[in-house]
Amino acid sequence: MEGKKVICVLRALRTGGAERQLRGLALLLKERGYDVEVLTYHHGSFHESDLIDNGVRVIRIPKKGSSLKLARDLAAHFERENPNAVISYTSGANRKVCMATFFGKKDYRLIVSERNFNLRCTPADIWRFFLYRRADAIVPNCHAQEGFILKHFPSLASKVKTIVNFTDTDKFTPSPEPVRNDPPLFVTTARISPRKNLLGYIRAVGKVAASGRKLKVEWWGSAVDGKYKAKCLKEIDALGLKGVFTLHDASRGVAGIYRRADFFCLPSFYEGTPNSLCEAMACGLPVAASLVSDNAMYCRDGVNGFTFNPKDTDGIARAITDLLDLTPEQKAAFGAKSRDIVCSSLSKGPFIDSYISLIENNAKHE
Repeated sequence: MEGKKVICVLRALRTGGAERQLRGLALLLKERGYDVEVLTYHHGSFHESDLIDNGVRVIRIPKKGSSLKLARDLAAHFERENPNAVISYTSGANRKVCMATFFGKKDYRLIVSERNFNLRCTPADIWRFFLYRRADAIVPNCHAQEGFILKHFPSLASKVKTIVNFTDTDKFTPSPEPVRNDPPLFVTTARISPRKNLLGYIRAVGKVAASGRKLKVEWWGSAVDGKYKAKCLKEIDALGLKGVFTLHDASRGVAGIYRRADFFCLPSFYEGTPNSLCEAMACGLPVAASLVSDNAMYCRDGVNGFTFNPKDTDGIARAITDLLDLTPEQKAAFGAKSRDIVCSSLSKGPFIDSYISLIENNAKHE
């Protein structure tokens, strides 16, 4: 690996699951001896200092004009840097690196990573997967998306390799003492956006509170949609949940947020492999999660948590109540099982080994 160069590409180094995973991938590749660069084309520096401090270069090629112009600029950069592999995260970046192959010499492995689960196949998906014919490997981060690809684009089957997200179980560890907040504290770490279903969660918490149950809820995350956040704040006020349901900005100290909580809930309408759910589980939390994508592989009903239909507010409320009804012994057993599930299926060793296998498979520049 010594001297081999990998360029990791995504839109921006902002908060969010894809950004955290790409940061982790870049650092793990650096640990394995690769020369690593992270390339972005929009403003965002949430992870930049961490990458630079660990010897990973961060480059931004500003988008000036059309996506076609950016693709040409990317192609020119790749030709100058002469990487062994280019790895992109998220559909927008994936499209652009594939388009770049039309404008420059492609003497590198191109690996595009899908970071979500498609609910349906749209014209935009058809265009994206048409471009993926230029890639050497297509990496869904959940098995549900692999199924979507094989169903709708079977000609790409030989390129598909699912690599689920990893969780740093050395960083995300349980609290040394049992956590018993009064009232019990639920946390979520996720962006504030309609797809995360914060509004439905607020309404479910309102139902639980109206039934006389005591709880507190904290949601930590940046607002993707300011109008949606305002609507959520208005709903919190309308349901009398001020002091019960609190929205916070994104935090770098998410491990500490999990460790002082009793439970975790993720009510999203769709996900890939959700970082926040798995991080919370690694910290020994019983969890509740929407029954979408691969979530049921991690949140197992009656074992370490409860699942629900994200469109069913009453169902979300029942899952919250089921967690509140756990005895201290059951809560401890659920939390221990959460940690076991993550340690056995989402460790960083298999994650980085899988990516290296793709990089080294018929790699150029030998």
